[in-house]
Amino acid sequence: MRRASLLLVLALAGCPRHKEAPPAVSPAPAVPEAVAPGPKVVEELEAPIKGSQGGRVALAGGARFEAAPGAFGGDTKIRLARAEGGLYSLSSSERPRVRGALTLTLPYDPAALAPGESEDGLMAAAVVDGTLMAPARFRLDKANRAVVVLDPDISCPGPSFRQGATSPRRGLRGINIWYMIIHMLKYGTGVKQVVELPGHCFCIVCNETVPRELAEDISTTLQKIYDLYTREYAAVDGTPALARFTPRHRMFVYVRNNPGVNGEYEARSIDGYMVIDAKSAQGKRDELVGTLYHEMFHAVQDTYCGMILGAIASMWWYEATAEWAGLKGRGLKFPEMVREEFATYPYVLSVPPQESRSYMEGMLSYGDALLIEHVNARKPGHLKDTLQSWATRSGALFDRLVEDGRLGQTYGDYARDVLLAVLPDRAPWIDASLHVAASELRQFKHGSTEIGDPATPNVERFPDFGERRFAVDVAPFTTRFFMVRAEPRKEGASLEVGLLRDGKPWTDAWMVTVAKGSPRALRPAAVRDLGGSVSDVWLAVYNADPEANHRFDVSLTVRPATARKWKMYGIEQEGHMLSIVLDADPPPAKIGPARWTRLKLTVNGRTYTSYGRIAENGAAFEWPDPALKPGKNSYTASVNAFGETVTLDGVVESRTSRDYALEQIAHLKKDIADRKKGAEAWIELGDNYAYLCEQSEAKAAYEKARALEPRRDDEVRVKLAILRIYEADLDGFVAALGGEDHPYAKSRRADLARWSVWWKDDLAGYRRYNEMNKAERAREGVKVGDVGIFPGPDDEILK
Repeated sequence: MRRASLLLVLALAGCPRHKEAPPAVSPAPAVPEAVAPGPKVVEELEAPIKGSQGGRVALAGGARFEAAPGAFGGDTKIRLARAEGGLYSLSSSERPRVRGALTLTLPYDPAALAPGESEDGLMAAAVVDGTLMAPARFRLDKANRAVVVLDPDISCPGPSFRQGATSPRRGLRGINIWYMIIHMLKYGTGVKQVVELPGHCFCIVCNETVPRELAEDISTTLQKIYDLYTREYAAVDGTPALARFTPRHRMFVYVRNNPGVNGEYEARSIDGYMVIDAKSAQGKRDELVGTLYHEMFHAVQDTYCGMILGAIASMWWYEATAEWAGLKGRGLKFPEMVREEFATYPYVLSVPPQESRSYMEGMLSYGDALLIEHVNARKPGHLKDTLQSWATRSGALFDRLVEDGRLGQTYGDYARDVLLAVLPDRAPWIDASLHVAASELRQFKHGSTEIGDPATPNVERFPDFGERRFAVDVAPFTTRFFMVRAEPRKEGASLEVGLLRDGKPWTDAWMVTVAKGSPRALRPAAVRDLGGSVSDVWLAVYNADPEANHRFDVSLTVRPATARKWKMYGIEQEGHMLSIVLDADPPPAKIGPARWTRLKLTVNGRTYTSYGRIAENGAAFEWPDPALKPGKNSYTASVNAFGETVTLDGVVESRTSRDYALEQIAHLKKDIADRKKGAEAWIELGDNYAYLCEQSEAKAAYEKARALEPRRDDEVRVKLAILRIYEADLDGFVAALGGEDHPYAKSRRADLARWSVWWKDDLAGYRRYNEMNKAERAREGVKVGDVGIFPGPDDEILK
C-alpha cells in the first residue's frame, strides 16, 4: 500500500445525504478554519522537481524522496520534513498528477529495536493528524537499513468543508499525512482489516469492524464506477479521467465511523482519498451506491478542476454535479430524482444556485442536481465539456450552465416539470397558502422573510371569502410557490388567479391543479369546483430573466360555489353517426342567457369540434364520419359551456342508451312512488323496460297507464303492438293495432314488408343473435327478457 489517512474534517465534501437532515439556516458568512497544529518539525528541505527529468530531495539524517523521470505530469516543488518521534512528510504547493514511480526512503537503526523485535518485522505506516496508523505499501532494504515507502501520498493545501457543524467552515489545510517505521508487533493500531481485490484500483481500509463482504462490495462497486467514469470523462487527448489510480497505485478508501456524513472525498493530497461511514454503509445498499458514485465524481472533478481554487469559487456546482452523478448511478429517472431531493431540500428552487452553499449548512446545493439533469438532458455531454473547459477554473460555471441549458427559454419548463414530479406525494416550500374551510378562509404566511426559515407561520382567519394579495421578489432562475387547499365541499368553490410582474399583467407562470391525486399544469386561469374534484391548486412564479430580480404581485380570489351542474347524457353512436347530449341543472334560464357552447370530442385519435346553443333540454351535437366503427370506439371529451371549461378526467366511459334507460327507470319509479307523475310516467317507464327487453314489465307499465287514463288507450295499444315487433311477431303486431287499416300500420307498411322478409326468411339466425345478446347482457348484470331484444345504438348489431 502506498499510504493511509484519516478524515477529521471535510476537504471536498461529498455526502449524498445527511443521516438526519440539518435544520434550515439563513445565510451565514464563511468562518476561516485554522490549520490544525502538527508534530514539531526538526528538519526540512524543499527542492524543485522537473516533471520530465524527475529528481530527489534528501535530508541530512538519511531520509530521501525520489521521483523517476516522468513521474509527475508537470514541474513542482517537494518539501521533505522530519518531525519529532520519527515522523516524515511530503508536501507540495502544486498538484501535479502522478504518472510514475515515487519512493520515500526512511532509515532505521537496528540497535534501537526493542527486545524480541527483528528487522524482518519492520514496516511502514501512515499517521494522519496524529491519530491513526494504517499500513503503507513498502519494501524492506536491510542492506541499507531502510524501509522504502512505495508511491507515498503527498500532502498539499486543499479546501476544507466541515458539514454537520453550525456553519460550513472553509480554509486551506496544511500537512496531514505523516509516515513512520513501526514493527509488525504493533501493526493493527486503528485498522481492523484491509481489502485489496485483484485487478482493482482501490484499497479498502476498515477502521471499524464491518463484514468483509461489505468491503469487497465497496471495492467492486467503485471499480465499476471507475471503469464508467474513466471511459465517459476521458480527456480530449484520450487520457482516462482517473488514470492516476491503478492496481499498483490505488486510491485509499477508509471505512470508519463518520457521524452525520455518509461519505466524503478529500482533496488535501495529490491523489485524494475517500472516507465512507461504516454505519450508513451497512444500511440501504442503493444509498451506499449513490454515495460511491457521488464521491468518485469528486475524484473526476479533482482530475480536471484543481479543486483548490475551483471548489472555493463554485462549490455549489461541485456538489450539485456529484449529487447528480449519485442519483444517476442509482438509476433514478427525473421524477424519482425530484422526489428524492425534495424530501430533504424542499426550497432548492427558491434559492439561486450560486447562493445555495449558504443554506442548510452548505447542503442545499445538492438539490441543484435537478438543474444539472435538466441541462444535461438538453445538451448531452454538457458535464464533460464543462469539466475540460476554462469555466472550471474561472468560476464561470453558472454562465456555462445557463448557456448550455438555454435557461432563459427553458427554465419555466424546468419549474413546471419539478412541480408535476413532486406533487402530490411531496411539496415545495411555499411563501404563503390559503386554506378554504367550510365557513372561513385561513391564510398562512411565514413569520420570517428568510427563505426556508422554519419559524412558526402567521395565521389569519377571514369569515368571508374574497381576494388575498401577496408580493414577492424573485431572483433570476428561481421559483416561488403559493398554494390553495380546500376542504371537501358538496358544491365546489371557485378560484381566480391574478399576476403582475413589476406592475404589469403577467402570464408566464404555472398553475398546477391536483384532482383525484393527479396533477395537471396550465397557465394561470380560473379554477372551478375547488374542494370538489380539485383539492389543491399550486402557483409557481418563476423568473427566467438572467439579469435582474423582479417583483411579482399575486392575487388569489376565492368565491362561493355557483349552483350550476352539468350532466353528460352520453356519447351515442348509431352506424357512422356520433352524437352527444348535455343537460344543464338548473336550466339555463335560471343562470342567465344561454351562450354558444363548444364541444371537442376525440374518437380513436381524431378530434371533432362543434358549436351549439344550450336549450331547455340541453345541447346535442352530431358528427358523421365513415371511420367510426359501430360499438368499437373509445371517447374523450372536453366541454366549454357558459364561458367555463369542464374537463372530463381520463377516458370517458361511453354512456349508452341502455345506461340511460336504467337510470331513468330508477328516477321514474321514485317519481311514481312520490306521486309526482301519473300515466305519463308509467308510459315512459314501459318504454325504458321495452328497450331493456323487459317485455313483461313493459306490458304491465303500459296497462297501468291505460287504467289510470283511458284516453290514452290508442297510444298504449301502439306501445303494446311494438312489443310484438320486438318478439318478431308481425301478425301479432298488426292484430294488436286492430288490423292493417290502423294509421300506424299504414305508415309502417313498407317497413313491415322489409321486416317480414328478413324475419321470416332468417328467423333462426335472428334468434341466435338474440340469444347471444341476452347472454352478453346477463354477464353485465342486466336483466333480459325471455323472447326478443331491441339492439341499442352502442351494441354490435352485426359481428
